Amino acid sequence: MRTETLKDEAFFEKLRRCMAGEHVVIDHDGTHFPARVQFVALDAVKVIPESWLDGSRGAPGDIDGTYEPFKHVVELELNGVRYHREA
Repeated sequence: MRTETLKDEAFFEKLRRCMAGEHVVIDHDGTHFPARVQFVALDAVKVIPESWLDGSRGAPGDIDGTYEPFKHVVELELNGVRYHREA
């Protein structure tokens, strides 16, 4: 998988094009956790942390995700490319 580092503006534009199910990494007060995109809003993304999905046996849509501002997303996998936000 190819890796690219992008400045915030370009990274956020890629994030706005995400579809449900895309893999992202969220930074919450220095702790990183993987998540799946549930919905993309104008300046935030609704995600389901992958730990919530482990062992889940409900129907799709049963898990209500959490909204995270774009600035908390530090990594995005899209079309076979892993994008990192420039530090």
